[in-house]
Parts: sequence; structure tokens; C-alpha cells
Amino acid sequence: MVSIIPTGGMEITDQGRLRAHLGSCVGVALWDRKARIGGLMHILLPEPVSRIPEADSGYYATEGLPIFIAGMLDKATRARNIEATIAGGALIGDPSTADLEMNIGGRISDMCIDILKLNGIPIKKVEVGGYFPTVLTLDVPSGNVTIEPVVKINGHNLDKTIRPLTKEDISNTIEKIRSIPQVALKVINMLSDGVYNPTEIANEIKKEQTLTARVLRLCNSSYMGLLRQVSSIEEALLYLGSKTILQIVITAIFMDVYSRVPTGYSLCKGGMYEHALGTARLAEKLADMTTLSRPDIAYTAGLLHDIGKVVLDQHIATIRPLFYRDITSGGRDSTSVEKELLGIDHTKAGELLGMAWGIPDTLVECIIHHHEPGRSKTSKNLVHAVYLADFIMNKYRPDLEIDYVDPAPLKQSLDLLGFKVSDLPELINLVKDIY
Repeated sequence: MVSIIPTGGMEITDQGRLRAHLGSCVGVALWDRKARIGGLMHILLPEPVSRIPEADSGYYATEGLPIFIAGMLDKATRARNIEATIAGGALIGDPSTADLEMNIGGRISDMCIDILKLNGIPIKKVEVGGYFPTVLTLDVPSGNVTIEPVVKINGHNLDKTIRPLTKEDISNTIEKIRSIPQVALKVINMLSDGVYNPTEIANEIKKEQTLTARVLRLCNSSYMGLLRQVSSIEEALLYLGSKTILQIVITAIFMDVYSRVPTGYSLCKGGMYEHALGTARLAEKLADMTTLSRPDIAYTAGLLHDIGKVVLDQHIATIRPLFYRDITSGGRDSTSVEKELLGIDHTKAGELLGMAWGIPDTLVECIIHHHEPGRSKTSKNLVHAVYLADFIMNKYRPDLEIDYVDPAPLKQSLDLLGFKVSDLPELINLVKDIY
């Protein structure tokens, strides 16, 4: 049995395998060779950026690692019988100025080494840095620790000839996925216009039983934090308000759209959707912090930013190891690799799909330019917010999908949105609040 340790998580056990997918985060594996127990911790930042509740300690090296070690020592024999392995902290591609200035992965690693030494725990291996995400796995019964690429490419034929997609290929794929509920377009337009009609919302949702059930399930999820469950759309509107219900509706609809595709980009079940959802929530928070864009529009833009991947996913699935290798070996933005291999990238495919759906121009611009926000003409603040959210998700949740976002525009985005490089830890810290 494999237990996936999420960001900010830790687990100690005497059986099975523990695994963490690491980008710029750092993982610490501990194994007691006498008691034959092991543990794994997945760390987001070196230290808190402000006061935190105790439940959030696992996200930080200074706060969480001592707790993790204490938990091991409660069950282990002696500290000297424990072996530690540290991995992760990748720069993910060519290091940006922000990467070099902040050196977050290196700082986490240094703090972990100091804390482990202070507790008398020998360090067996440190493999921190590099330019691509890794998977840290601890097989608890044997104590075997592996550090591997997120996608294994050994044994695959990476030299086969790839036929670029034709306009007909793209048109046929778009035609297959073109149909989405009309309520989706009505909701997107309501959000764009800022004019909400609760009665119309409820009537539209209730036309589709599956959508109604999915919306109510999301309303009653732990993320919404309602003190009581709601059992009808009218009740949900009363407790959550029109704008929130609209966001939940488009979330439910595009959960289905993203989930229809096979496993081209996704690294786990629902990975593409989870990345889009995380980017949406992060973009919404950035818009709220800066007041330069409407948070509800930023949420919608974040949810739709990668919709072009739905068009290309089945084609990426056939060349997945090659696609991954070309991204990681040269630190190249995924759009340039897509163009080289398929003749089109997911931003252009997303533009074509967005136009076929009749999505508002503001959102289409975010789809087109979220990898190159400097090219935005009419919605600069919004596009840069989506780029920054996508960039942070790509670096700190690399377990969700195969992608690489060029860090070159990062400084420009931070400047435009009113942030400094020194604010990055605070922005990265938002990752813990979006799921």
C-alpha cells in the first residue's frame, strides 16, 4: 500500500510505502533500522511568515520537523538508529532571479540538516536542488529510499517520429468536446457582467439533475465550511450567496470537462482539474490582495487557463515520456515543447476552444497569454495574476500535472501586481489555504 504525503503532511508507520511528490518543496524521510518504523514529511517553507495555528506546523521546517522527530522518537529505539534522507528543493528549470535570491529549497534543506544534527539523527543522503520535480519514496519494511523523476522515461522509445497535428485534427477534437451545458456559459457571462439573478441561477441549475447533485456536494464540502448541510439550490443560495454559487457551478461543470480526458498531462487521478482549481483559488486570493482585478473573474480565469490541455491531452498521452523529457532536460516552457512536437500549444488550443464556446474575450486573453503575460493587451493585471498563480502551483504542487512555466516573466508580474521578491514566501504560503 502506498500512502501519498501531501504538502504540509507527515506520517509515521511500520508498514507499506510512503511517497511525496516534490518540486520546490523538501521531503524528509526517517527510518529506524532497529524498530523498523519509518516516516515521511513534506515541507513547503523554511519558517512561517506570520503566526500560525498548530495544525499548520507541518508546512514549515522550523515548526514541523521537531514535531515529526518527536513522533519518531516516541516509537523508535534511539536517535542514532534513525537514518534520514532529504530530497526536493528543485529550482524547476532555469533559475530565476527570485529563485536565486530566496533559495527557498536550499534554506529548507539547511534548516532540516541543522535540526536533525541537533537531535543526533545521522543523515544518510541529501539530494536537494536540480531542475525538475522528483518523487521521494520510503519502503518502510525494508528501509529502502528512492528518489526518482516524476515520470520515468527509461525503456521508452524517445526517438520515434511525431506527426504534428493538422487543423482537421484540432477541429475534430474540439468538436468532440465542444458541448458543455448552456448554464455554464450563462454563469460565466453573469460573473463577467457582475449581474446575478438568484432565481435564474436556481432554475438553470435545477434543469440538470447531475449538475444539481454535484453543486450540492461541493456546497457541503469541508472547503466551504458551512455549519449545517444544505439540501437544495435555494437553500445554498441563501447561505452562500449568488456569486459563490456561480463559482461552485462553473467549478462543478469544469470538473467534469477536465476529468473526461485520459492521462496525458495528469500525474494522478483528477490532476489537471486539481491544478486548475488550485490556480483559480490562488488567482482569486491574489486579486483580492492587490485589488487590481475582480476576485470572481480571477477565479474563473484561473479555472479556465489550461482548458486547451483538454484538446491536446489525448495526443500528449501517446508521447508522454518524450514530452516530459524535453521539458525537464532543457528547462523549456511546456508551450514551446508542445509546438515543437504537436505543431500547436495548449494556449492556442485553448483560444480555439474558448472561441467555439463563446467565452468572453477577457477570459480568452488569460487562456492565450498565461505563459507569456507580457503579451497581454487589455487585461494585464488579470493575466499576470493568473500567470503568478500558475507559476506557484507548478513549483509547489508538481504532483498534479506535467507542465513547466517559464520563470522569466516572474519579476515583471510581481512588479505589476505590487509585490517584491521578498513577498514570495507569503504568496507561496497561500498554497496551504487553497484546498
